[in-house]
Formats: sequence, structure tokens, C-alpha cells
Amino acid sequence: MGLNEGGAPAGAPLSLSKEDAVNDGPGAAKHSSRVISIGLTGGQAAGKSTALRFFAEAGAVPLSSDRIVSDLYGRPEVIRAVLDRFGEGVAAVDGGIDRAALRERTAGEGAALDWLEKLLHPLVGREIAERIARAPAGSVVVVEVPLLLEAGLEDAFDFVVTIEAPPEVRRKRASGREGSSLFELLDQRQLSSKARRAGADFVYVNDVCPEDMAQFVHEVIERVRRESAD
Repeated sequence: MGLNEGGAPAGAPLSLSKEDAVNDGPGAAKHSSRVISIGLTGGQAAGKSTALRFFAEAGAVPLSSDRIVSDLYGRPEVIRAVLDRFGEGVAAVDGGIDRAALRERTAGEGAALDWLEKLLHPLVGREIAERIARAPAGSVVVVEVPLLLEAGLEDAFDFVVTIEAPPEVRRKRASGREGSSLFELLDQRQLSSKARRAGADFVYVNDVCPEDMAQFVHEVIERVRRESAD
């Protein structure tokens, strides 16, 4: 993601809302590459998974950091570190980590979540880099990373896309998946929408119909391919 001398994104991010179509503002790649990497982030329940599905349908290679984390919880060294920290109560019957038990154990515990992030974020970053490196030449790889900017992973990607939605909309969407207290807790651990917008090359405001998100995704792919052309 291009930055100016002050560390701010180079140019305004591409955005789309009810009132606006995709514009032609800059979204400069850091370098030309045969494989184009896009980091996909956004607020809780803003629609990141839906956006990832649209990217896949548009021909991109989709990756989910949550799936990567699930794989990491199967590694012996990660299992041992987590069990040493949280006890056998978070062990799964198959010898791995029971993620539901771990979520319950760490809910509301800022220090525990900080410890987990310190353990996992570097491993996730390395795994993402390896999977991008193994991608077929000429492909666009899109990686969903909810805490992308918080983890300092923006430099792992050529472009960053953020999916945003008003807090009340996200809270309503999340109500069927998690309690309001958990939503508020996790929301507080994320950067603000303003900060994500400032750190992204492309912004989509998800208060419109799915067809508009699909169009946004196609526009993003066209733009990054054009700007990354050798």
C-alpha cells in the first residue's frame, strides 16, 4: 500500500456507498508483481466474508486468516503453548485446541487476548506470506484478516480493502451470532472505522445491496490488475 512521507495512505481510498459509485481515485500498488495480493479487513459483521466470496467468484484466490488460525491450533508447538498458558480445560478431545472453550476462557480478559495475539499474529503473517508465494503466477490472492492493521500486516499486501458498515447495522447483524457484550468487547479491540479507512486503498460501505458489492469487487480487481501491470 503506497504511503506518503507522513505515513498516511497515498491518495484517497476507493469507496462505494449508496450515493457513490466506484471512482477513479488512486490505489497505488507498492510494486509490480505477477501475483497481486489484497488484504481484506473491516469491522465486525460488516460483510468481510461476503466480500471474500465475491472475490472468489470473480476469479481471485481466497484465503481466510481464521482458517489459518484453525490450522495453527493443530501444530504441536502452538497446542503446548496454549495449554501451558490456559490449562487442559481448553484441550479438545482430538488432542488439539477447543476453540469454543478457549473463547470462553479468554472472554473479557484483555491480557489473555493480548497473549494469544502475540503468539499467533507472527505465525499468521508468515503463513500468509508463504501461501501468497505459492500462488499461481498471474493470480490475485485475497486474504481476509479482521485484525490486519492492528497486527501490522498491511505491508504483507500490495493493496488493502476494508469493508465498513455503521455500528448499529453491524451490531444487529452480529446479534444472531454472539451476545452484545462479546460484540462490544471485540469491537473495542479493533481500530476505528476512520483508522481503517485511512489505512486502506479501497473502501466499501456495506449499506447497499449485494449486487453493488459484487460490482465493487470487480472494479477493485480490474484496478489492481491495471496498476500492477509490468
